Amino acid sequence: MRLTNILNRLESVGLSNSIQAIPYITDEPKIPGFLCFANKIAEQKYITDEVFGQGYDRNETKARIKSVGEFLERLCFDNPNKNLLILDNYVSQSDYANPQIFCCYSENQLDKMKDHVENSKKSRYLWMKVKDVLNNKDVFIPAQMIFIRGFEEEFPIRLERITTGGALGIKGTDHAMSYGLLEVLERDACMGAYLQKTPVKKIIDLPPNISTLVKYLDRYGLETHVLDVTSDLNIPTIAVITVDRTGVGAAINVGSKAAYTYNYAIERAILESIQCRRVARIERETKYSRELPHVEKITGVDDRYYYWYSTDKITDLDFWLNNNDTVSYKRLASHQSNLDAIINTLQIKKFNLFVADITLPELATQGCEVLKVIVPELHPLFLSEDAKSLFSTHYGTMQIDKILEPYPFT
Repeated sequence: MRLTNILNRLESVGLSNSIQAIPYITDEPKIPGFLCFANKIAEQKYITDEVFGQGYDRNETKARIKSVGEFLERLCFDNPNKNLLILDNYVSQSDYANPQIFCCYSENQLDKMKDHVENSKKSRYLWMKVKDVLNNKDVFIPAQMIFIRGFEEEFPIRLERITTGGALGIKGTDHAMSYGLLEVLERDACMGAYLQKTPVKKIIDLPPNISTLVKYLDRYGLETHVLDVTSDLNIPTIAVITVDRTGVGAAINVGSKAAYTYNYAIERAILESIQCRRVARIERETKYSRELPHVEKITGVDDRYYYWYSTDKITDLDFWLNNNDTVSYKRLASHQSNLDAIINTLQIKKFNLFVADITLPELATQGCEVLKVIVPELHPLFLSEDAKSLFSTHYGTMQIDKILEPYPFT
């Protein structure tokens, strides 16, 4: 489908305002960026107060598509269909997932782990039916593992962590499933690498399409460090640290991406690392004009981004930035993956793979779908520094370096 047709379809959903261009700044890269917000129809019908989309791409139409697509994804994340939810206690039967599998805290964090596990089984949850892909059946899981907001009640599973990936796609394709799953794998690989201070290799000898981008950013005083953080699951995963030593914008800018090919993962991670710079420089003068956040104040994505804003923070990533272990892109270029291969890997690991259809009716009418993908055994992001996730089935218990700074992924 042509890009213009995709953009028209997304805008025809009728829930978004006109796309707004992010203003260019003289001393920042001139890469198209757009923001998308809710229109009055959406505001009257759904929770929209924190919902927006941002798109950033060298291709202007793709950037526009990404902004509307992200807005619609987030609108679905924040607005559960209450008619599909069941309030009930966990019952040990085949169609209820054991809440214990969603625990992401170590025994060192919970004084009475056994009590916590037992309490999680006895507690009441709002449950939603999802697809258990590996067993080809429907099951119920706690809905707060699917949706970000929309619950007035407090439930025993912490909401701060992000264990899932979500994506919008055209119904009848595997786009939403693929991108949602890749997002989960990306977070798992990045968190595993950072929290364990894994020695990762810098990728050199980049292909022409990427080296051109790196040279362009260098003209603006931005250093690009491309790191291979691929985990043992063997899905190409990249973390890019873009460093600004000038003090003009954010000093540390981190982007990450898991993809079926290294080329795509690298390009998207580079663009993601710098996509917030223009907005952040404008917002810095209002929201964080007096001081930048302290560790104990980090409770969300914005706080975490600005925590790494000062040039004083650059040395805190020296364990990766000063690592001279490299790998040539040429050695990685032929490595590819696909959806079937990933599903097979998860099956071998005996992990779960749940997929929830959270498509709002307006999107379904336009032939779109939004899916949320949950793999409880993979390591999640956590939003708040006072609720760190230091356990996962994939990595086990994390023994964190006491001087390790809050993770920089946003």
